[in-house]
Amino acid sequence: MYGLNTALAREAASNINSHNSNTMAQTSSSWRDLPRRILTVAIGVPSIILLLQNTVTSWLFFQGAHLICLLEWRALVPLLLSPSLSSSADEKRDGEDALSLLSQYLMSVFSIASFLITIIPPALLPPALMASGILLRLLPHLPMCQTKVKSSAEYIYLTIQHYQFGLLYLSIGFHFILQIAVSDNRGAYHIGNLLFVVWMSDTGALVFGRVMKSTTRQQQQQNQAESKYNQKGFILECLQSISPGKTMYGLFGAIITGPISAILYPMAFASSNELSEVDNPLAQRAMLGFMLAIAGIIGDLAESSVKRLSTKKDSGKLLPGHGGVVDRFDSLLSSAVVYYYWMSV
Repeated sequence: MYGLNTALAREAASNINSHNSNTMAQTSSSWRDLPRRILTVAIGVPSIILLLQNTVTSWLFFQGAHLICLLEWRALVPLLLSPSLSSSADEKRDGEDALSLLSQYLMSVFSIASFLITIIPPALLPPALMASGILLRLLPHLPMCQTKVKSSAEYIYLTIQHYQFGLLYLSIGFHFILQIAVSDNRGAYHIGNLLFVVWMSDTGALVFGRVMKSTTRQQQQQNQAESKYNQKGFILECLQSISPGKTMYGLFGAIITGPISAILYPMAFASSNELSEVDNPLAQRAMLGFMLAIAGIIGDLAESSVKRLSTKKDSGKLLPGHGGVVDRFDSLLSSAVVYYYWMSV
């Protein structure tokens, strides 16, 4: 009996040690990208600050980011579906040629329309979006883009939907970012405020989410017997269906960091002249930070949904530790709309 108890005790200790080592390994792996993130920020932030000081360089910077986002958006097109088994070899070949040509036309129209949308006055956005969306919808009916492969229809309309959403997401987002950047003589202050609050909110979500996820992982593993719905809750279930890495802690981290950043920015980064021109009560700044944080979360989830459909983890690899440019601008694209109308009031 004594030997049996000793063996059981050893087995329990071994299981605890194994669990602790697995937890430590998972924690360390979740922070593996931190050095690359810090290096990218250390190089990128000073460069961006310099570029934002001048209206022309600011405009060129954001249009350059817009161009890279367009290229990355093409890589996020939903995966091509397999051709119908009932189709002949010639039909499959013709279908592939037609789809390739259609893809080029869609990308060309999308890119031109997106650039025009970023430079037109806000009052012209509705007709520009309608015209662009209709044009994208009609492209598959061009004789050279038509295909007899029936299974291609789903891919075609998923691709059209992808580019139409790109107009709403990328094009409108960059339209308002550029409107803020070139707004009278306070553009540098406003665009700096937007970038600071949104990116600090993103950082708060990342840090708070990872720290709390690491500390609560052991408790979650002990509660595996509970049902999945009861463990996660409705909101988290929705979030993780879009992006499995999302946590409620990260959500709260963004919502907390946003208002704090909006309060601190005018005091820490604005000159006395700028502060006197755009001074707002503390409550208004906090409300702005809260709204930007919520809008940023929505923008991040929108891009995560696009990446999930294309089975891509990141939109690109241009920014080490961060992914692509769309990954870095996802929250800004939706937040810029909120900030523009807040600024205009």
